[in-house]
Amino acid sequence: METLKLDAADRGLLSNSEFKGFALFNNGQPGTNRLGNFGPLYVFNDDILYPESGLGMHPHANVEIVTVMISGEESHNDTLGIHEKYTAGDVQLISAGSGIYHAGGNTNAREDARHLQIWIKPREYNTPPQVKVLKASDKMNSNDSAKLIVSPNGTEGSLIINQKIWITELKLTDTREFEFVTRENGLGIMIYAISGRTIADNEILTQGDTLFRTDVERITLIADESTASLILIETTLNV
Repeated sequence: METLKLDAADRGLLSNSEFKGFALFNNGQPGTNRLGNFGPLYVFNDDILYPESGLGMHPHANVEIVTVMISGEESHNDTLGIHEKYTAGDVQLISAGSGIYHAGGNTNAREDARHLQIWIKPREYNTPPQVKVLKASDKMNSNDSAKLIVSPNGTEGSLIINQKIWITELKLTDTREFEFVTRENGLGIMIYAISGRTIADNEILTQGDTLFRTDVERITLIADESTASLILIETTLNV
């Protein structure tokens, strides 16, 4: 694979009385045109949680779980004793390691909540579980166009993940050109359009579209509307 575009309409649909989610990967379901993984990245869901919906206490082990809040408010409780609420712009990283239980949901009685949930295979197994948070207020003085939120070494105030992967929030405005250069040679790039319309080299991305690239070390992005919001992931392809 050098370039693969997944249109929003081709995402998988996960739905019940609590939430509606759109999946970029096949989640173990054969017979789709969706990838099983992209390097260590194997779940990427764009979820809508209905008012006062929630998921009870449940376990995770040996997975890195990144949750990026897009809108609304959600709660989090876990067996490490952490009890928090998250709002738009907040980022949570659960390094499940040897095991953790957690519960959470939409705390609002009238409004939906939206988040991205990203699951990543760890580099090391059975490490002590941790929960880390990057609040929206901690990102206010960052570069207007790009904010690194997750990395292997915590550079630029990002959350430290147990894998060779970098996650960047991009907010583009006013049709100005933005060039993104990868941190190392040989990484794969995945770009997900949260909102707006973006031109990524020669590909047009609208909300819910995804672009996978394994053949580039830099990519030019232009907001084709007044604003566009994206998530860009650089990842090792060796797992």
